[in-house]
Amino acid sequence: MSMTDQSRPADWLAAVEEAATLRRIGLPSFAAVGMGGVRSATTERGRFVTLKRRAVADAQAATGGVVWALWHELGGSPAPVAAFRESAHPFPEKVDAVLSVLRGWLIDGWPSEMAKSEVSRHPNALAVRDRLPPDSGDRQEYDLSPDQRFGFVVEKGRWSVQSKGKSLTSWRMRKDRTGADSLDLLSLDRLCEWMAKHWSVIAYGGDVRPLPLRHYQVAASRAYENAELAHATKSVDVALWWSCHAVRSVDAELPNLFFERQGDVLVVSWDASPTPTKFYEIPTGEEAVKVDVAIPALRSLLEERLKLVQEDAIDNAASDLILGNTASAGYSAVRRYNPEVTNKWLLHSGFLAGDAQDFAATGTSRHPVVGLLRSSQGSSLKPGDCEAILKLLRPSIAVSYAKLRDLAKGLLAAINSHEPWESGYRLARSIRERLGLAPTVHIDMDRLVHETGVTIADVALDDPAILGACVGAPDYAPLVVLNLNCEDAKGISGRRVTLAHEFCHLLFDRAGFRSLARFEGAGADSDRLIEMRANAFAIELLVPMSTLIDTGGGVVAEEQLPLVAEERKVSTHALRWHVRNLRNRLTQV
Repeated sequence: MSMTDQSRPADWLAAVEEAATLRRIGLPSFAAVGMGGVRSATTERGRFVTLKRRAVADAQAATGGVVWALWHELGGSPAPVAAFRESAHPFPEKVDAVLSVLRGWLIDGWPSEMAKSEVSRHPNALAVRDRLPPDSGDRQEYDLSPDQRFGFVVEKGRWSVQSKGKSLTSWRMRKDRTGADSLDLLSLDRLCEWMAKHWSVIAYGGDVRPLPLRHYQVAASRAYENAELAHATKSVDVALWWSCHAVRSVDAELPNLFFERQGDVLVVSWDASPTPTKFYEIPTGEEAVKVDVAIPALRSLLEERLKLVQEDAIDNAASDLILGNTASAGYSAVRRYNPEVTNKWLLHSGFLAGDAQDFAATGTSRHPVVGLLRSSQGSSLKPGDCEAILKLLRPSIAVSYAKLRDLAKGLLAAINSHEPWESGYRLARSIRERLGLAPTVHIDMDRLVHETGVTIADVALDDPAILGACVGAPDYAPLVVLNLNCEDAKGISGRRVTLAHEFCHLLFDRAGFRSLARFEGAGADSDRLIEMRANAFAIELLVPMSTLIDTGGGVVAEEQLPLVAEERKVSTHALRWHVRNLRNRLTQV
């Protein structure tokens, strides 16, 4: 690719910004997002635009070398509204037309239907469904994140994984140090066959971490590495889990990538561990991408590549589950969470054909039964336990989430998927400040949760390892359930910590979820990304770290912890972990 090709988005952007300056139109700022594109800042109305270069022949570039797209961000999930292709060269008359559309969308606040109508008059308008259609030509990009910074790139004879403009498939040979930043398409086909075989796990979260891995980090690659160092990866359960999540289980020469569904987020993690013949030149890292963006993109990739492999590479059931955006595929995916669940039971629970089709397409659902069944994996809960929760739900009204939204407003920026514990601590301190509570003030959690519009119920669930459940679905009022059969949730301290934990989910984990619904404990703890954050939030909300530092600047002595635990009504076990984290923080400072 020539320098001229690489600079085309910048040329267009410079031309539009110059025209906007001449006409005194204050467009939002733009920034590069990798994979050949730029994006504007998001406006107060939740709108932004993207400009993306297309790697096509010169003849095509003359009429469709770049793509402009209008986006609307609702509930933390951007969706395309309208898109059109333009010449790779920003001719003045083309710039004027584009600027008119950008002004209407970003500044004048056109309704979506008006924006679609205006763009539809463009000779190169694109049909926008759930996602923009892939480019034709030798290069295809499958963006797993809405900001187009992470995804697969497939070109003629090669493929790569790109993260923030860097290739995760960059390698050098051990022997002669020759290498490249991409891999051959045969290895991509093997990867796609593996992903197809394990689609229910990757797309729908149809498994849980085995116990030896459960309490390690969010990133599966680091969790597995730590388990290896602890000699805890030899069990059958761990080997089976690795085969469903590690790309190297299908090809030892692929990069050390892991795919793991956590809540409604797909966490892709990696490290630079070498293969028998290659050194991969990538830093350790991870990307946490929304499932309803990543899964359609991966499905598109599989649809393209599976056309080229032998018919017997995947079985018919797997093929139907991947490629079929049908109610049947959705019901099949949900039933995998619990073998006792039937289509009849799902229909009786209000999970209708439209819900099933939506779940098949995006991997997420507004209906709480999906989240409850998924999080009950690894436990001994029965469908009847889900029924007990569903019967407690009441229809949502306009004010059902008003107090929760007000309390959490503006705090989502404090969430960092790479630092779930730190995020939980920051959020807890912010909530105390908003409530006007000094660090030493005792919080009545039952009263606080109730006053924010959440119903609290005590129910006897079959599995004594389950602490309780929470539901924050759009169609139902918020609910927290405590398990009367769980000793850890029945006592004063356990109840307070559990309520604080669920309070965090209801405040901060609904934006990334089309429907928050989950059981807590047992297999549910596999969702480390949100569980670690909620654990940190709960203990910091109830016992702020600042109250555990003595007058000399040190941490309270170990023998004093039972007294502090009794005073603040939390468990000594939870407090010990909290104090250990505090000591580590002070040591690092």
